[in-house]
Amino acid sequence: MFHETTGTGAGEGVSSAQGALVNFIHLSDLHVGISSAGWLWPAIRSAFLADLRVVLHEAGPPDVVVFSGDLAQKASEQEYLELRDILEELWRVFAEFGANPVLVPVPGNHDLLRRPGADPVVLAMKEWWSRPEVQEAFWDPKIPAYREFVEQSFKNYQAFCDSLASSSVRVPENIKRGVVPGDISVELNVRGNIVGIVGLNSAWLQVNDEDYKGRLHIDPRQLMGVVDGDPDGWCRRHAANFVVTHHPTSWLHPESERAWRAEIHCGARFDCHLFGHMHEPQSISVSEGGHEGRRLIQAASLFGLEWIGNQRAKRIHGYCVGQLFLSDQKRRLRQWPRHDVLGTDGVRKVVPNLQFNLTDYRYFDIDYSGIVEEPRASQTSTDISIYSDRKALDTLRRTLPSSEAARYVRKIEQETCLESLEKRRLVWIASDWGLGADEFLAELVGKSSGGNSSVYQLDLGAYGSREEMLAGVRRDFGLTFQQLCECISQEPDCFLVFDDVVLEDDSRATDNSYLLAISEIAEGVLEYCPNVRLVIRSRRNPVQTKINVVELTSLDDVDAMIYIKNHPRGGRDLATDNFVRKICSYTDGMPSRIDSALDDVQVVGLEGLHLANPDVSGKAALHLPPPPGLAETIAKLEQSDDPGALRAFRLLAVLSMFPRGEYLESVRRFDGANPFHPQDARRLIDLALVDTGEITSIGGSESAGSAKALIVRRPVREFLIAHLSPETVQRLNRQALSLYFGANWNAGAIKPPRDARFDERSCENWKIDNATLLVMREASEAIAAGVNTRISSAATLAQSFCIALMNGDHFGGLITAARELLAIYKDVSGHDSRLDLIKSMLGRALRMSGYWDEARNVLKELGDSGLPKAMKRKNLLNLAMSSESLGEIDDAKLYAKQCIELDKNSREAMHSKAIILEQTTVNDPDRKAKLLRLAQAARRRKCNVLANNLLVTCMNESDDAAEWHSLAEQVIANAAEHDDQHNAMRVVLRLCQRTVSKNQPLEMADLSRVIEAYQYLLNESMDPLFGMAHKVLWKHFSLVGDTENLLRLFRYSSFKWQLRGRSGADLEYAAEVIGLLGDKLRSGFIRSTREVAYLIVRSGHTMKLLPSS
Repeated sequence: MFHETTGTGAGEGVSSAQGALVNFIHLSDLHVGISSAGWLWPAIRSAFLADLRVVLHEAGPPDVVVFSGDLAQKASEQEYLELRDILEELWRVFAEFGANPVLVPVPGNHDLLRRPGADPVVLAMKEWWSRPEVQEAFWDPKIPAYREFVEQSFKNYQAFCDSLASSSVRVPENIKRGVVPGDISVELNVRGNIVGIVGLNSAWLQVNDEDYKGRLHIDPRQLMGVVDGDPDGWCRRHAANFVVTHHPTSWLHPESERAWRAEIHCGARFDCHLFGHMHEPQSISVSEGGHEGRRLIQAASLFGLEWIGNQRAKRIHGYCVGQLFLSDQKRRLRQWPRHDVLGTDGVRKVVPNLQFNLTDYRYFDIDYSGIVEEPRASQTSTDISIYSDRKALDTLRRTLPSSEAARYVRKIEQETCLESLEKRRLVWIASDWGLGADEFLAELVGKSSGGNSSVYQLDLGAYGSREEMLAGVRRDFGLTFQQLCECISQEPDCFLVFDDVVLEDDSRATDNSYLLAISEIAEGVLEYCPNVRLVIRSRRNPVQTKINVVELTSLDDVDAMIYIKNHPRGGRDLATDNFVRKICSYTDGMPSRIDSALDDVQVVGLEGLHLANPDVSGKAALHLPPPPGLAETIAKLEQSDDPGALRAFRLLAVLSMFPRGEYLESVRRFDGANPFHPQDARRLIDLALVDTGEITSIGGSESAGSAKALIVRRPVREFLIAHLSPETVQRLNRQALSLYFGANWNAGAIKPPRDARFDERSCENWKIDNATLLVMREASEAIAAGVNTRISSAATLAQSFCIALMNGDHFGGLITAARELLAIYKDVSGHDSRLDLIKSMLGRALRMSGYWDEARNVLKELGDSGLPKAMKRKNLLNLAMSSESLGEIDDAKLYAKQCIELDKNSREAMHSKAIILEQTTVNDPDRKAKLLRLAQAARRRKCNVLANNLLVTCMNESDDAAEWHSLAEQVIANAAEHDDQHNAMRVVLRLCQRTVSKNQPLEMADLSRVIEAYQYLLNESMDPLFGMAHKVLWKHFSLVGDTENLLRLFRYSSFKWQLRGRSGADLEYAAEVIGLLGDKLRSGFIRSTREVAYLIVRSGHTMKLLPSS
């Protein structure tokens, strides 16, 4: 049974506080019976009630009143009678607003009767922390003396609480009482939401008037006693949960405080801890940190008198009204802190407490999404002091740059860091230059502390050992490192960043002593400064460390799309597939470069973006200074006396010509008689100048020993472009062209090596990207040089390259290359025939990729004046096919007829006749026979692709299984004979689709063909065929129980669908693979891989990850 409280019936002008999950008032420390009450309380009471009416008009009627202890001064029966009258008057005010809230109190140290100091139980309980046998006896039901003592101490308080049932003060009907008097739990139904409140007695060990700070105890058994022994389950069944005590946790014994954090207020149990007791020299209401951890609200005394110093009274009066909102899994805790002031007219008033950063001088909010561990409070108490000048922190204080776009990307990395900061208060972030590490850290601070925590940054870039670090801090800041930590330990919850930690590369390091030293110092800081969360940052990934490491890399295309979509100079309309791919091509997915590229788009437009890309336009496009330390790192290689270092520098310069990377074996002889060696590449990797590229793999494990492309990081490439002479860059680029296109590339005769056959489907996509940039670079340099022969040679190369891509069915690569090259040659005259051919091929590639509207526009722009007849026929045929795909049949037939009129005996005319026949025989009973006869005629004319197209059409329209298979076999045989890979792929996918639909796994040969098709389609825009290949592989891997390949397939396909604007297409597969994980998932543990991490992010599933093997 739940207690219903609605807070309805507000009068006119009164806010209903719609949207609030619960409205509450937090009172504390009324101290009824204090000596000054007779003359001071009436003034305070009037001011309090007048102000309460004002706040309730805005905040709305309360649902619950929490009273966090010290209701009376000496716990006498008379004091509680007076308290009852005060509360009934307060409830009459609530009634004015149509409210009847529930009172939830807990006792304080003034709510227990003091016992004689000589009482043997008093003497024993004073030794609680030094005598374990007392602790054991207290909880032993066979030794009732101790528990009976506590019950007698709180008997008047308990009698008062029981008496409220007969008053006008509303109390919960379903109170559950605990093992210690004053321990309670209640469950309140607030407008359909169940709110749980736990009240725990923190004062029962304060058996006399001594100072008990650091000596009190709240036992986990107290919590268990009011939540049926299942605190997590109890809390989970509520929309919100609060825990209330009288004392802050700083008054608990260190052992008790540890138990509080580990077993009571831990994890995501409670939205807030409400407490009182602290009579500061000012009225305060504190939410410590406001971070994604424990929220704590310390109430001011509603009425109290504290004697300080010279016995002059410092009066503390105040209260707090609060609301908790829940929206889209986000929570907002809103507070109206109020305190008492003495006006110039001598009249006391209760007003907003402006010591807080209030919105419109009224309230402040704490936003959060969950509750995480609060940093452990200091347990050290010593008379030995350490000198500290907190002004030194001003030089370390850092304001982090915020980025709206950064908030929505790198979700896996964000969650990993937040989890590490929650559990260990420590994380290591490895991030190279320009990857947005500051913006990423700003998001972590915002999400873990609500943005309220200060950030202090200690730059360790100049230090290389423990001794250098400690000496450097003393030299640079005038304090020892320990004094600096002492300063930080006195701050509220904050972040400390060890920035730019220099890690020795393997070729120079003799041991990992500095890495170990950093780890030891970090642990020491966390123990010394319990208020600190520590972030260590370095450019390179540390090895052999027990600290959780999160590496920031360039944004992938999906994250880049999200980044652009949420960027102030981007937006949803701009974040298209083509735009994102182009931006990523020019920025390598680096957030800082994406920011610059979006600025450049405002100036030169997307078409002119190559002008701002140093990989294409060289020094003219450079406008960003090199990152700190990069010049020195490269100079050490270039100016070294070590032949190995010099060779590594030359390798770096060569690799910088290939923006997407290159295999070491491919460039090994680039420098003629001076070959490069694996150790040269290893040196560059150790210096974090070069990365290794990922290879897409489906159907088999990725071999750790297989070769990977070596990729020079973009800031390094840009520095080298600026650093190397123009002559050197030109020489290296032309050598790179020879490597990709053969020695006679400048004569128009390209002869690429075996691993770069652009006219074959097997050519890797990153090789095509490299070649595109090389050709673009040569064209840009030729045009800039103004040498006509070189411009003509570059244009011929561009044409030959596009033809090779067309012959290799690399339609996506052709679209990119053609668009870029057409933009470069836009204002260059004398090359119309070459550019027309490139534009014609672009039109066909767009049609094959499903961009039919755009294909038609490109081909229409070409017109027909001055074009060779063969090109006209091809253009008309592609116009007809694009119109047919768009469902514009009349236009399709018109273009087909125009094509036939140009040359009725041409292959294009034969294909045009097929279009007309297919569209005019839809209801013809002899349709199939006519199509088959035309296929035979096409075969005789050696129009083999057309013949296969017609057979596939007949296949699709056949209901006869035998006929269907016969046609399929014909297509496969003809395609193999005449290298028609596209139709062969279409039919193989259909055949395999039929196989798996019968719940039969594929034979190995068929599986290999489908995998080959999938990997090709992954880089193209043929969505229907890609979807078919995915479904076939998914069904096969499901049938054989291959979860590893299912996870890998899910990652690749989901990524592509998101790029193509079909972000929901993967959800059914996510649910299926989660189901297939079975026992691994039900047990809560699964091996951590990038595929599993991606599944978690996409599905929103929660699972415990084991370290990757």
